[in-house]
Amino acid sequence: MRIKKIPMNGYDAYLYKTNKYTTMHITFLFELEYTKENIYKCDLLDEYLMGTNKKYKTRKEIYENIENNYAMGFSINNYTIGKKLFVEVRFTFCDPELVKDEYLTSALEFAKDLLYLPNFENEKLDKEVLNKCKNNMIGSMANRITDPKYKAFYDFWNLILPNTYMTIDKIRTKEEYESLLNSFKDEDLIQMYHEILDKSFVGLTLMGNFKDKHLQKIKELFTFKTVKKFDRKFDTRLKIKTDKNFFKESDADMNESIIYAVYECKHCSAKKKYIHLVIDMILNSTGRVMHKILRDELKIVYSSQSQFYSRAGFLLLKASIDKNSLDKCLEGFDKVIEMLKDEDYVDELLVSVKEKINMRDYINDENKWNVIGDLEDRVYGFNISRKRENRLINSLTAKEVVDEVKKLEKKFTFFYEGVKE
Repeated sequence: MRIKKIPMNGYDAYLYKTNKYTTMHITFLFELEYTKENIYKCDLLDEYLMGTNKKYKTRKEIYENIENNYAMGFSINNYTIGKKLFVEVRFTFCDPELVKDEYLTSALEFAKDLLYLPNFENEKLDKEVLNKCKNNMIGSMANRITDPKYKAFYDFWNLILPNTYMTIDKIRTKEEYESLLNSFKDEDLIQMYHEILDKSFVGLTLMGNFKDKHLQKIKELFTFKTVKKFDRKFDTRLKIKTDKNFFKESDADMNESIIYAVYECKHCSAKKKYIHLVIDMILNSTGRVMHKILRDELKIVYSSQSQFYSRAGFLLLKASIDKNSLDKCLEGFDKVIEMLKDEDYVDELLVSVKEKINMRDYINDENKWNVIGDLEDRVYGFNISRKRENRLINSLTAKEVVDEVKKLEKKFTFFYEGVKE
């Protein structure tokens, strides 16, 4: 992937020029202080910007113009990496060669209006639109957090990573979420908008069939008061809490029980990180080791899975079981890990893992969203490139995998007991 750096108005734009896809993407990246309030202010602001505008007063007008511009895409997303909160504003356009050449000029001007003309009349928000936005968000959140399994998930993370960026933003109840959104005053959201646009801009990436005239138009339209220097050397690691190795909690509303077992993965290099990722793949899908032991042999689980959390440095084994099967399930987890200490067995599974990785990379090469992700990873240094990841995994030996399996140490077990009959 060839990336060209283009100076623009005091900031850097990174261009991956290609006519391989029918769409073109512009992504503006902003960096904010990580707080729970900032996360949900960004979410509410996103909804509001798509609901009304100084130029386009209603959601209907906004969406009509989006459709008139060949279903132009506009989204604002926030996500965390380490202790940083990033806000990503993305516009998606049709390749003008496939429609009409002058289209992109008007589409870019419309994109500028969406970003720079929020409906803050007299420093106030449109109450009707704002309330609709809140109701949409509360309804969506309620569907998630009313699931009984959400409480188990919430309590587990609070125990193992208390007061970290993995837990402080978690919402416990619909009422808590509603109260948080209602606590934001008009001036809070307006201040957040200016914090993002005026103080937090880092840079932008472009992917697609951009010509010089398109780049010049972007340069004319998009300026920022302040360009924040991006620090690539920020710490993303977390330390799991292990002052006690077994916790039990009961829930009268749950029928089934859930068991979480945490195995610490000590990795200090990219290669070791990807060894642990391979272990997760073997447990979860390739060879279906978890399924073979817990479901087929012991017949004790309703469902099971593993998940590797690289930034916290642990492998999580999780199973939904009958409450009387706890001891058997823990024995099953131990047996699963023990099986992966057999070098010949792992060697067979590793062949399958590499086949899947190579096929995944072949498919991802055709997927524009993965190309965009790879572009941002390369420019901002969030992760290593997919090609290097592919090379690392293909270079692994069964012995290297087995050596890391032998170092896995069970640090923490959380039993969420369902007692409802």
